[in-house]
Order: sequence, then structure tokens, then C-alpha cells
Amino acid sequence: MSALTITHIFTLSTPIVAAFTFDPDPQQVGVDVVFTDMSTSVDVPTSWVWNFGDGNTSSTQNPSHAYIANGVYTVILVASNNCNSDTVSHDIHIAAPPVIDDQILPGNCANSSYPTKTITLTEGMAPYTWEIITGALPTGLTLHSDTGVIDGTVALSAQNQTFTFTARVTDYANNTDSKEFSIEVFPLPVWITTPPLPSGNIGVPYSYQLNNPLVDTYLVVSSGFPPGLFLNASGLISRTPITAGSFTFTIRAFSAAGCYTDRTLTLSIWPPVVKPKPSDNIKATTIKPPNAKPLIYQIIGTGLKSPISFDNTHTDRLFVLVDGLAVINQSIHAIIETRRGERYNNPNFGSDVTLRLFEPNDYILKTTLKQDVTEALTRWEKRISLLDVSVINYDDDPRIPDYLVLIIVSYKVNSTHQEGSYVYPFALNAMPMSEIINKGR
Repeated sequence: MSALTITHIFTLSTPIVAAFTFDPDPQQVGVDVVFTDMSTSVDVPTSWVWNFGDGNTSSTQNPSHAYIANGVYTVILVASNNCNSDTVSHDIHIAAPPVIDDQILPGNCANSSYPTKTITLTEGMAPYTWEIITGALPTGLTLHSDTGVIDGTVALSAQNQTFTFTARVTDYANNTDSKEFSIEVFPLPVWITTPPLPSGNIGVPYSYQLNNPLVDTYLVVSSGFPPGLFLNASGLISRTPITAGSFTFTIRAFSAAGCYTDRTLTLSIWPPVVKPKPSDNIKATTIKPPNAKPLIYQIIGTGLKSPISFDNTHTDRLFVLVDGLAVINQSIHAIIETRRGERYNNPNFGSDVTLRLFEPNDYILKTTLKQDVTEALTRWEKRISLLDVSVINYDDDPRIPDYLVLIIVSYKVNSTHQEGSYVYPFALNAMPMSEIINKGR
């Protein structure tokens, strides 16, 4: 009997590995996304089932699909043949173009920090890039390109201006949007009140009104305000001081927009004014030139005018007399103009001002003159207290000739607390600079 041989033929199939790519990247609303099948196997796939994650499907090997709304979609591919199948999925991000929100950027005071503000938007795909394409921000502010944040300190030079600019944002998908904005910079209050304020006396009602442009309200922001006095919101310093002394304090002036500037001021309060009793009055003295009518007048506080001269106007006076601050100013003039060593009986009297006649009219001369005058008046005029000695020339005011220096003395009479000033014109003997230039041509 012959043997029976049975042969079985088996066909072995390799597994399918499903894969796909998509383009473009990034993906945008309304733009076709092209999907490319990248599945592999010895026995190639013969069918494909696509699910685009938004309810739409396809059986094409390399389909394209446009999404109508932004979002994250899971795309699924099932690749198969007669023997095997495999499934793969990828998330795809669909972006709508960015839209900058309608918003109002806050205004800001000059010379102050801007409240950090972020320009907001909806839609779009991060990351974003921000830029200004027209106009400009207020000086001192910056728009950060990666965040859309505006911050910084507004410069003083930007005050009282409105800055208009257009900001543009570009998202990851190169979609753009732009919008125009404005930032107003408010001006600062202007202080024209300068120290010192008019002085007062204990027990005497005080009143002084601060008047400065653009100020809405005032506020004391430091210690040192004179006890008994009060500053109201409109800038009136009033009521009755109760303590003597020199007081230094800071007042803040606010504008209607809330901007403010500070000014440090000084105010002197003197002891109570003591009125002399009738018995303390000095009897009047008669000065009668020859053949003059017998008139009597008070000579308290008066002095002979310098240089001494006969009075041809008043029949009751032999010489011309001066009184009040004129006496002090006459003394100041004599002290400044008298060169030390000029008076035989008092060689130390006077100042060194006239020794500077031939020195250059510059900052060094101004400093030297101020020192000379301060030292001389402090030593020789005990009736006053110096408040300030200023020296100015053509560098300070072009109306002053270049050969002239003005010495301005501000003082307070110790006995009456009355304040006064005297201007001494000091003319240099050197030729004016304009003439030197002209002669050199």
C-alpha cells in the first residue's frame, strides 16, 4: 500500500504599524489640513478609516480637512488589510486669529510709575509677539514684546500730552490683529511759593494763602508744622501760633487728577509783640537850625544821611535824616563799600569787596564776594540777622552787563523782626567783555 502525503501551505502576514503626518503646522481655522498616511507593513494597508475629531470622517488614504472652529481635536487613523489592522491617534491644535480686546488704558501722572497694564486678547495661539506699529508710548514706558505688558515710569517731559499708538499682536500661527490706544499724561502741580513764608508772632492771628497753578488740594505730609496753625485743603494757613521758633515742614500739592508735588517750606514764629508803656516813650527832641520855626519831631530810629548834607526842604531840620530800613540799608552800603584799613581810627571796619575790582567776572568771584559780604555784615551790623546773600551776574540774567555784579542782601531787623533787602551794584573796573572782543577784531 502506498503512503499518502498531505501538504499544508501557510501564508504568514506581518503586522501593520499605523502612522500619519499632517500639514501645515500650526493649523488655523478655515485652512485645509493635509493628512498623509505613513503606515508600514510588508503587506501594505488596503483600507483607511479617518476620524477627524469634529464628527467628520474619511476613507481616503491621504485626506484633507478644514476645521471651522478653534480647539484641540483628536484625529484617529485605522489602517488595515485583509489580515491585520492598527490604530494611531494624534491631537491637533486649531487656532482662530487673535482678537485684541476693546479696553481703555489708564492715564498717568508725569514723573511717576505707571500701573502695570496688560493688553488683553481672545483667540489666537500662544506664544504671542507684541509691537507698536504707529505712534509712540509716553516717554519712559515700554511695551514688552512677549507679554503685552506696559510698564515703566512716565518722564516729566511727557506731562500734559496724550500719546496715541497702534499695537499689533502676532500669534504662533502668524495670525495678527491690531488696535489703537491712547494714554494721557497729566501735568504736575506747579509750586511758585518759595521759602521762607511770611513770619508770625505768638498770639497774633496768622493768615497766608498758598496760590499755585493746577493745585486742587494741599496736605501737610511731614512733621514740623508750627503748633497752633492749620492748613486747610484749599491752601490757607491760618489760626494763631502758640510756639516760637523756626519751623521746617513739607506740604504736598495735589492736582484734580491726583498728581502731586512736594515743597519744603520754612516759617518763623516770633515771641509775642510787647507794646511799650506810655512811660517808656522817649521825649521828643528839638532840632532847630538858625532862624527856623520851633517845630518838634521824633528822632527815634533816625540817622544822618550818608554823605551828610544840609536839609533845604524841611525848615525844622539842619541835616537830611533817614529812618526805618533806610538806616540799615545805608549802613550795609557803607560797610560793603569801605575797604578794610581805610579808616584810620578803625582799620578793621569794612569789607574786602573793593579789592576784587580787577578779578574776572566768574563763579569764583561770585563765591568770594558772598563770603566777603557775609563776614563783614555779620561783624559790623549787629542790628540785623542775615537771611541770605545772593550774588548774580550775566550768567544768571543776560540783562545784567558783563562788567556788573549785583550783591543782594536779605535780612531781618532783630528789634522789630521786620524783613528787608538791599541791592549793592558792584561795577568791575575791568573793560566789559564785549568791548574786549570788539577791540580784538
